[in-house]
Amino acid sequence: MNSTFQPRSLATPDPQLELGTFRWWEAQRWKYNVGMLIAGPTAFVLYAVATSIWVPMPEITLFTMLFQGIGYLMAMGLANICYFLGPLGELLFGLRRRARYRRVCYALGFWFSVGLPFLIPLMIVLFYCPYSPMFLPEFATNRGM
Repeated sequence: MNSTFQPRSLATPDPQLELGTFRWWEAQRWKYNVGMLIAGPTAFVLYAVATSIWVPMPEITLFTMLFQGIGYLMAMGLANICYFLGPLGELLFGLRRRARYRRVCYALGFWFSVGLPFLIPLMIVLFYCPYSPMFLPEFATNRGM
């Protein structure tokens, strides 16, 4: 018999499980918001660079920057409401492997939310950059161009 084996009731509890569901998720929320606060302006700078290089007559003015900034803050508010799905899922499904669920669900939600703003600059590059795969002759003939 293995001497390191301990019955589940005597095993050291996982410190993540010591915190209640909402306390754990709320303790992670600041990292989520910081990631989004960094991603938004970074994606906007990439968007501005991409449009100034490849889009004819880009329209980036103080008004559009202010408008997009307010829109991004509203999107952050919506993302924080969606953040509540993590603890809600944990409570509804009564998970047996809570620590794993927390790690995986948080990571997926974090990287999805942080990566989403970068889709706009990526689309600018894909649709306007002449070196994009969208402008290769093989692609154009398949699209009927």
